[in-house]
Amino acid sequence: MKAEGSNSTIIEKRRKALRRIISNYGQKGEKPSRKDLLFELSKKGFKIDLSTLYRDKTKINEESSFLRDIAETNYSAYVEEMWENLDFVIENSIEIYHKNFPITKTTKHEKNGKIETTIQTIKNHPESKQKFLRLILDATMEKVSLFSGSTINFSVAFLSKKMHQFKAENEQYKFELAQITEELTKIKNQTF
Repeated sequence: MKAEGSNSTIIEKRRKALRRIISNYGQKGEKPSRKDLLFELSKKGFKIDLSTLYRDKTKINEESSFLRDIAETNYSAYVEEMWENLDFVIENSIEIYHKNFPITKTTKHEKNGKIETTIQTIKNHPESKQKFLRLILDATMEKVSLFSGSTINFSVAFLSKKMHQFKAENEQYKFELAQITEELTKIKNQTF
């Protein structure tokens, strides 16, 4: 009977040989069948059955970091892009928030032969400012959750969807701001 250490050494040598065989086939642009792998291993002195080949291939695949490396690289890029998008949403929302949204009324009337113009602020739009504050808060909360322990639990697709939602909301707020500005201009130009 073989010693425990030598058995694991044989298994490791067999798996190393299997990796080389698979790699050699790959370099030729070929995909080996199970039969091919068993034949090549037997030429190297490793006579095994299909179940052992399956276990060896499974172990080799578990040890492979190829997909993990790709996933980590892409995930990192996604997270960085989301962070930058959140920064973009926050910065633009803050910039728009600091703008005023008043409705003014301009009146012209004649007094003692002179035309006097009066500009009166009728209403400020606090609801518009509140929308931008909410957007800033939501984006900030997303940034916090991006690096919390729950990061592992949510999918990149979900966060990406949220980013598109924030961008769409930001665009909607810009559109609303343009409409408010247009209304203000019309009201300013009206004479009473």
